[in-house]
Amino acid sequence: MTIADWVTVIALVLGPILGVMIAFFLERQGRERERKDDIFRTLMAYRYETHNPEFIKALNLVVPLFRDNKTVLERVEALRQAFQSGRNGAANEAVTDLLWDLGKSLGFTLERQEVKSVFEIRPVHIDVLQQLNRLQRQVETSQAELDRLQQQIEQFRPPTEDKT
Repeated sequence: MTIADWVTVIALVLGPILGVMIAFFLERQGRERERKDDIFRTLMAYRYETHNPEFIKALNLVVPLFRDNKTVLERVEALRQAFQSGRNGAANEAVTDLLWDLGKSLGFTLERQEVKSVFEIRPVHIDVLQQLNRLQRQVETSQAELDRLQQQIEQFRPPTEDKT
């Protein structure tokens, strides 16, 4: 066998193997890109509602999916700190920064002002959430009071006689 024959045999064996390996690699890369795009779209869609469970779920997935992007990870930490501080302005800026950097890392051509101009935590939303929380606490308190009163009534109810 000549060298050309050996090269042909090696090519016949390795060609399909390499082809399958490349196909798997490209498919995996495509799925990862799709997941990142979905996370970005979800965060953009719910940027008005940062307390929405969908926003929170997507935000929780940013760290594992973008673990190689130091800037994005820093933005997530800044957003966490802004939420903990309770300052709406800081939270608005942190969400804007995160979305802009996520979009940039995914190759979207966004202007930072486009993200910022349509996002802000509106005081009305915060007031509504606070009122809902207050009402929920009142309902829970009222239910506890009703349960207590019902127990007192049961204590004063005369026992029923069994007529058998």
